[in-house]
Amino acid sequence: MILVSTVAAYSLVVIGLCGAGIWGARVQTLRATQAQAAAIASFSAAYTSRMYDLSDEVTRHLAQRLQASALNAETLTPVLVEAAEATAQNDYLLVFGPEGDLVASSEPMRRFRIQDDALSAHRSGAARFVGQVVKGRATDEVVYRLSRRLDGPDGRLAGIVGAAIRPFGVRRLEDRRPKDPQVTVWTDGGAFVAAAFVDFRDDGSAIAPARPIGLGTLAPGQVRDAGGLIRSEARVEGLPLRVSVDFDRSGVLGPWKTFASAIALLGGLLLAMGWGFAWAGLRVVARDEARRASLAAAKSEAEAALNDREMLLREVHHRVRNSLMLVSSFLMLQAREADARTRAALDTVQARVTSIGVVHETLYAGSHLGEVSLSEYLDRLLPELSASLGAIERGIVMECDAGGVTVTGDQASTLGLIVSEAVTNAVKYAFGDGGGRVLVSARNLPDDMIEVCVKDDGCGATATVKPGLGSRLLTALAAQLGGRATVTGGAGTLVRVTYPALRP
Repeated sequence: MILVSTVAAYSLVVIGLCGAGIWGARVQTLRATQAQAAAIASFSAAYTSRMYDLSDEVTRHLAQRLQASALNAETLTPVLVEAAEATAQNDYLLVFGPEGDLVASSEPMRRFRIQDDALSAHRSGAARFVGQVVKGRATDEVVYRLSRRLDGPDGRLAGIVGAAIRPFGVRRLEDRRPKDPQVTVWTDGGAFVAAAFVDFRDDGSAIAPARPIGLGTLAPGQVRDAGGLIRSEARVEGLPLRVSVDFDRSGVLGPWKTFASAIALLGGLLLAMGWGFAWAGLRVVARDEARRASLAAAKSEAEAALNDREMLLREVHHRVRNSLMLVSSFLMLQAREADARTRAALDTVQARVTSIGVVHETLYAGSHLGEVSLSEYLDRLLPELSASLGAIERGIVMECDAGGVTVTGDQASTLGLIVSEAVTNAVKYAFGDGGGRVLVSARNLPDDMIEVCVKDDGCGATATVKPGLGSRLLTALAAQLGGRATVTGGAGTLVRVTYPALRP
């Protein structure tokens, strides 16, 4: 009955941990995508504003210079070349006559007319026009269009100063992966201007995407998660433009689905292992009863069964160790997403779980299942603690001196918790922001006693051993061994535990 209850509890824990991990990863993925959408919208709006502002500044300067001179290719071309070389985007700069014919350009171009939509807007009195993104048929370059009206002394349209801004990051729709965001720029009236992923017709005009539903209803930094899209918007400062960033929800959750499948598979394996342990335990019990009944008549058979039992116990120790290390890994992953206080508590629990897991590792790897070489155990435990506590990165060195001391498996578990607690306290509180040395030693005393010490060269007992669960745990664990624990300060802190030796 106890075994059945244990297996049921184990199954609930595995299912709960896997379910929590899968759900937590999903929530974290969506939150991270929402934050990313808002950040991309803000950055894209700032980039667009700066890009247009710079070209607008250049064209405004050119317009001022052109007020005093006639539209003449011979005199204008050097001015356009100089202005284009001074811009960060290395723009094309062009001057058109009032009929839209090209007068001068910063780079040699074939016969070219300004687009009809820009010419019509300026003839209607528009001082500035932002056009739809286009691809040049001659150079195959993608450019954003901007132009300013140039008035003559009589106030009539004398010409148009245009800029073709070369953007970066514009790709074809077929290059977009499911998890890539679509960034689009629209006028306040809902006219398409540009996009991160866009296709072009043979004449170079862009194939405008569908206008986002509810464009202009989101405040800066606000995110909408509906209709299979995660969307955020931002206004372009100084221009009647708005940037929209859209993530496909299914594409964003693609990697999460793979992770969820892997966790579900892992959970299934853990459940199978737990049920396997139960089955193995039942077999051990049944075989032990059969051995006791037939021991007198079949000594050789009993010895064979004993060997089989030892192999099963080694397997149990091995699997228990793997399960505990898996729990330790789950704790480490959970700690990365927790706040500082929760992370510290999870790190302490992880160190305790690790110390017990190393006991099982030492037991199944040793030559005698009932005995543990303390030196071998500590040589396995200290590197695990050092890695989980980040001691190496802080310059904290851990050393061990426990040759010749042998303990039982039960004593090793308790000693592991004591050493884990003392070492954790030393790493957390003894050295401040600097490094140092932690020595774990053990020796056999007269009268069949054993002494285990944890010594650091940090700032002393008052800083190293904090009152609370840690100190109470040291006292309780020492009492469990039938001994006592003492803490002394000075040049560092010394935690000493003495207890009577027992033989397995």
